[in-house]
Amino acid sequence: MGSIIDRCPHLAAFIGAGVLQGLMTEQAKLRHPLLPIASLWPDEQRDQYLTSLDRSAEIMETVFRRSPDRVRAQIAGNFTQRETYEAARAELTCGARLEQLGHSPIMEGEAGTQPDFRCVVCGQIYYVEVYTPFAAPVETIVDDVREQLRDVQSDCFVFLKTSGLARNSKTVKHIAAALRRGIAETLEAGVSGSIFAIPAGGGTADWQAKLGAHQFETGNGEPRLFARGTVDGTPGLRIVGGADLKVADPLGAARKALRKFGQLRKGSPNVLVVDLTSILPNQFDVEAYERAGQEVCTRRPELSAVLLTWRGLQLRPSPSNDMDIVSGYRLVRSKREDAARLPAGVAEGLVRPGLIYPGRHSRLSDSNPDP
Repeated sequence: MGSIIDRCPHLAAFIGAGVLQGLMTEQAKLRHPLLPIASLWPDEQRDQYLTSLDRSAEIMETVFRRSPDRVRAQIAGNFTQRETYEAARAELTCGARLEQLGHSPIMEGEAGTQPDFRCVVCGQIYYVEVYTPFAAPVETIVDDVREQLRDVQSDCFVFLKTSGLARNSKTVKHIAAALRRGIAETLEAGVSGSIFAIPAGGGTADWQAKLGAHQFETGNGEPRLFARGTVDGTPGLRIVGGADLKVADPLGAARKALRKFGQLRKGSPNVLVVDLTSILPNQFDVEAYERAGQEVCTRRPELSAVLLTWRGLQLRPSPSNDMDIVSGYRLVRSKREDAARLPAGVAEGLVRPGLIYPGRHSRLSDSNPDP
């Protein structure tokens, strides 16, 4: 792949060519989310993602021209920050889709707390608020270990979970050094994976490694550290996981995320766009947000609908093992009899595919394919 500036000229014009190139460096302590996508994703899927993102930036220039001057700079600034990248990316994508639908979106066109977009269809106004739950990175000891192992050249996927280990430089360096040795020994032994652990009550000196193993058995409670390394052939070392992970509660998380939205415009139809990309949703997550979305609609008569959307890598259908970029859309319409009504055709347009970049159907939603 050539320079990202050449690949994404409209994105470079939006945030600045030098700024965009700077996001592609390893200088920062914690990487910008765009860096692993641009450098580690397979060529075809990387190009799909970047082309779609660049096209969104191009389309949004029309929206920025009709919006207050401050909005463009604000979104560009948010795009460059790790904490706000996903929110800015979601607003760019949503705004570009609304523009492609011919809904003439204006960003924050009026004073005070307002939804993100004001749209007009056949002389009727409706508002759109874009929300990205749990999108801001929450750094843990796992992120620190990942940074320590940036230079490791191995096609290995590592799931790392810690419980109660102190997040300090000494502990991080011990874990990183042990994983570095373990990964090298796994590759040298020619096995497909290994298990690493620190037993309950132990410290970093009690590190255990089982080359070629897939399970770790302990009779003394939950390990203080558990890691599974898998040599999967995908380029680069990838480390995911977390500290003190809890049992998944998709509905509880969805309800927590959708508790309150004071920026909705009362007395007018509103659509809440919930971008789930950052949580890598599975079927249970989507169903949980559908239920939580309907509950929000029940509480808020001005909320006409909740649109769930997501975008990411998934395996292509069997027999292929290749990855593909897919998107999904689920529209949850309010069941309240007194709910504000959207202009005709808006609901159908919100889930229309192919508005920015054509692609495959999402297998989480057969009726709502890629954008």
